[in-house]
Amino acid sequence: MIVDFNTVVPDPAPALEVAQQLQVKVQRMHDIETENQKLRETLEEYNKEFAEVKNQEVTIKALKEKIQEYEQSLKSQAENLAQEKEQLLHNDYAEKERAAHVVHRRIGASAESLARVAAGLASPGAGGPSKKHGAPQPFSAGIRKLQETQESLASKLEEADCKVQSLQTGTSPPPRPEAETDTVAVDDPPLPPLVRSRGRPGHVAPATGTHQFADKTPLVSGPPPAGSPRPAVSSNASHCTSSDRAITHHPRVLAAGAWLTRRCHIQHAYHTSACSSCLPSHPHPVRCHRSFSQLFIMFDIMFGVAQVRALAQIA
Repeated sequence: MIVDFNTVVPDPAPALEVAQQLQVKVQRMHDIETENQKLRETLEEYNKEFAEVKNQEVTIKALKEKIQEYEQSLKSQAENLAQEKEQLLHNDYAEKERAAHVVHRRIGASAESLARVAAGLASPGAGGPSKKHGAPQPFSAGIRKLQETQESLASKLEEADCKVQSLQTGTSPPPRPEAETDTVAVDDPPLPPLVRSRGRPGHVAPATGTHQFADKTPLVSGPPPAGSPRPAVSSNASHCTSSDRAITHHPRVLAAGAWLTRRCHIQHAYHTSACSSCLPSHPHPVRCHRSFSQLFIMFDIMFGVAQVRALAQIA
């Protein structure tokens, strides 16, 4: 092989420069691709986070809607419960009012029956219920009701005695002369028709604690004097006299007289003690006065009930 040294060889410098430039471009392209890959990854992460935020917004919106629904349901339930409670209270009040009306009517009917019985006993020609036919059913029912009220009134009587004792021990009235303490005049209380027909209570003797009835015609009289003409007595009058005598000496009536004596003692202690003077300073003066007034009325009712029961047993 023959080499010709006379031929001219081209300079490789420009080719090397071009190769170097191409290598730089390739390096730049590689760097750009790396950056693009990183940007793609970052964009994917952003997209994921954005989707999560959207999901959270959706869940928040759904939760808000559920909260509103729960609030509306709770409000409706509260309104329904309030309406039901109000209806129940209204029904209870109506039932209690009806029961109160029924009780008032029964009390009025019993009072009317008692007044009729008292009027029949007060009239001389009535003669009361006969032995053959016996007492009517409403009268026996009224007697049973009055027995129940008598038991309740006995307990209230004990409480009233305790109150009177506390009042007397707390502030006792000033001592009176012996001339005044022998017989203490007590204001005549309002009495039932039975007591009014047979006489009003007289004076109360504190030493003995007995109650006397003042009447124009005594119920029990001794034998007429010798030689005096006997007055003509009809059958009705003899029947009334014997029934009055039996009623007056009946144990229940005697016990009722003792109750009435205690009632007069309580009323006298109430009027003479310091309770009447301390009423303005009392926290509830009207209530105190009403309680004593109701107690006095209960005493009168108990006395009338005892006479009616005695008459029923005698008849």
